[in-house]
Amino acid sequence: MANDFFDFQQFRIHQARNAMKVTSEACLFGAWYAAKAMKAERMLDIGAGTGLLMLMLAQKHGCPIDGIEIDLDAASECRENLNASPWWDRLELYEGDVVRWEPGVRFDCIISNPPFYERSLLRADRRMNDAMHSTSLNLDGLAAAIGRLSSQQGQCSILLPMDKSKVFEARLQSFGFETERRVLVCHRRSQRPMRQILCMSRGWQGISQEEELFIDEPGQILSEYYLSR
Repeated sequence: MANDFFDFQQFRIHQARNAMKVTSEACLFGAWYAAKAMKAERMLDIGAGTGLLMLMLAQKHGCPIDGIEIDLDAASECRENLNASPWWDRLELYEGDVVRWEPGVRFDCIISNPPFYERSLLRADRRMNDAMHSTSLNLDGLAAAIGRLSSQQGQCSILLPMDKSKVFEARLQSFGFETERRVLVCHRRSQRPMRQILCMSRGWQGISQEEELFIDEPGQILSEYYLSR
């Protein structure tokens, strides 16, 4: 059973009421994008969950950071995590469906660790289904939301399984985004990648870059990005 809380250097994540718990991939993703994100006036996390990604961004960036979460229990716990952090006064969580959400502002940086599975075997737990499967927000809806909520020169970063990332990349390109970086996430150098981080922006005019990140290595517990949390 997962712990009810997860300690980082500057904050604690409580997760008892969240369907999806803190994972090594999410930590790696948050640390990587916090280091790579462009300078922003405002950031957004779509599907904030525990608030993990919002807090990892807040450690590195001094701008206001918003999040939106559709699950009421997860949103309640997320708000508690945000309010207990050193950056509580510039973090704001909204409850609702991002497809229908109109905040009245646009975001320079958008991050999301979305549901991974579409048309897969569903569980009896509806909240777990929503957290793990695209039952409340599919990838088409997510791409459209990013396109609508992003600023004119906005940047976004998404963590996806390998079999979803190429299709999602093409969907975002239809909203004017170009790929800055593709990051292959592997457990070890000897293993095939199981996730990919996409970093895309509307203002990108350079050549896209590709890199690899490793969660576990012989003689090394976690990658330098994960350790930097």
